[in-house]
Amino acid sequence: MKLVTPNISWQENGHPFSEDYKDIYFSAEDPIGESEHVFLRGNLLPERWQQLDRDQFTLAELGFGSGLNFLLACKLWNESPTKGQRLHYIAFEKHPLQLDQMQKLHALWPELQPFSEQFITQYADQGSGCHRFLLSDAIILDLHFGDAKDRLNQLEQRAGIDAWFLDGFNPKRNHAIWGSNILQQIARLSHAGTTLSTYSVAGTLRRNLNQIGFTVKKIQGFGRKRHMLQASYEQTDIQNQPLSDAWNKVPYFTLPSTQKNIAIIGAGLSGCSLAYSLSRRGVKTKIYEVANTIAAGASGIPLFSLRPRLFQANSAIAEYYLHSFLFSSKMLQSLTRFGELTWYQCGVVQLQSALNKKSPLKTLSLTALYPDSVLRNLTDYSRTKLRSIADIETALFFPQGGFVSPASLCAAYCTLSKVAVHLNTAVATLVQKEIKVGSPNIYKEHNGWQLRGDNGDLIDTVDAVIFANSQNISQFEQLRELPIESVSGQVTRFAGTAESNNIDHIITGERTLFPSTDHELVSHLVAASYRNFDGLTPNDSFSDFDNEENFKAIQKSLTNKSLLHNDILQSQAAIRSSTPDRVPLVGAVPNINIIKNRYGGLKRNANRKFDNLYTDQNYWPGLYISAAHGSNGLATCGYSAEILASLICGEQLPIGQETLDALNPIRFAIRDLKKQIS
Repeated sequence: MKLVTPNISWQENGHPFSEDYKDIYFSAEDPIGESEHVFLRGNLLPERWQQLDRDQFTLAELGFGSGLNFLLACKLWNESPTKGQRLHYIAFEKHPLQLDQMQKLHALWPELQPFSEQFITQYADQGSGCHRFLLSDAIILDLHFGDAKDRLNQLEQRAGIDAWFLDGFNPKRNHAIWGSNILQQIARLSHAGTTLSTYSVAGTLRRNLNQIGFTVKKIQGFGRKRHMLQASYEQTDIQNQPLSDAWNKVPYFTLPSTQKNIAIIGAGLSGCSLAYSLSRRGVKTKIYEVANTIAAGASGIPLFSLRPRLFQANSAIAEYYLHSFLFSSKMLQSLTRFGELTWYQCGVVQLQSALNKKSPLKTLSLTALYPDSVLRNLTDYSRTKLRSIADIETALFFPQGGFVSPASLCAAYCTLSKVAVHLNTAVATLVQKEIKVGSPNIYKEHNGWQLRGDNGDLIDTVDAVIFANSQNISQFEQLRELPIESVSGQVTRFAGTAESNNIDHIITGERTLFPSTDHELVSHLVAASYRNFDGLTPNDSFSDFDNEENFKAIQKSLTNKSLLHNDILQSQAAIRSSTPDRVPLVGAVPNINIIKNRYGGLKRNANRKFDNLYTDQNYWPGLYISAAHGSNGLATCGYSAEILASLICGEQLPIGQETLDALNPIRFAIRDLKKQIS
């Protein structure tokens, strides 16, 4: 996950020079003028954005560098009549600049300061993968760190790219980014009318672009450069090729342009974050909650801590958990900055006893894998301060970690999204509205869903439904076969002492100890016990025994045994839900009966391939789920909401196909077939 930082030197004019590629980052004479000419006008963006008749425009850049092209695109978008429309900017960078380098460069362009400030407050060189930035309701930046060939290969063709900026270093010194493999991916992701521009007029590049379907012409270059390339994609007969097995082809559900109406079932962190992400895209949502308040279930626990789930090696799912943590950290900072809630970014000290209950992870491997901005060893100062509190000899520190009230976070999401929340409303069944007979693709003819109560009474009719109610999903026929495991957890608030008042980090061992938020009446929340849930209600699962176990477990981590008093000031139990593989259910809801019939051949041959005809029918049209986030919900709910919102609205996703497959609820049915389980 760690990346190689660029080797740059600074020229006398304050501009950077790449020692790796022996090339400049931008024109020494007029970088803004060159960027506007080559990339903005080269793709005819001023004219196209004046007449844009779609909800969004997707722009991709190879070679993000200083971010100058991005800032100028933001400025032009802001100046264009694009109210209610979205710019989705997708950029790729193998060697991202460090934060201080980026700040130094952006200081050169004070006229771009409003957009630079929004970007810089979220930017950090925090590892490989796709970093999603929400700069406003109108602009999304997906910044992919890593090899462009690998990252492009993960993008979905159906979402498409409308314009390309090719801004890598000189082709003579940076062969890979201009190679045929990259250009083939560009063609795959383009559609009729997609444009492309670049400063390079190399003959090989022109010929390769022609071969993959682009019409290319040389036009007037900028400044002393005589020519540049402008291209338009004309080829329309390339068939859509899925990136994975046919059963994994997740449908992009395009909502009706005249009505965008989605019901979310569940008003916890998952449901409320979904309402917020969809509202940023102009989608109308309603939340239906059986309880008499939002955050009534596991999200009603007083405090949640934010820290990443760690892995020994890099993988698609490891990147998902890393970027869930990073995205949520940025989101919490943003909401706090605008006064919507209080986020305590106090850092998290993670003891060896918390790393992995089955097989301890090696701290040296972890610090070698994860960026320092995410995970590091404790400083000598922190060790000295904490040694009298806990056993921290093998501890790790997450500087971006912290804690928040999940109920306050749910309330902030609801306030900002202006979502209609219907409390005390139990949705018992879903009835699909009539689908026209004879259609080969049920998504094109889907007419919505009726939400009905216990007595069959009609509650609402909507275009789509998202399930965010975790342990209660099995009540719905369409979700009955999805595996959900529930665990009872209990938190306890104990009285503190003058010494415990000095604790300013979260300390996580077998239990998690939160700093006191009241320095007059010092107390500390300890979370949380784990017990298998046997069908009791959360209130019935409350246990005095768990309070005692919480105290004993946190005492094991403390070197000062008199730090806390065993005086219980508060106790609360809740039900957490997870899956057998401890990864949440995020995506479209599969039709399990169709899956079993269509892919039954996997029982005889686990590697069998299938044609990709009618694969949209593998899923219930307009049904989605984000549930079973377990104890990682503060990190994963917000990021998963972005993934689902992008999927529903037909955007490129911030995750690759491999990660989408790992989250896809269909995975369990396919695994069972391969294991010959009926």
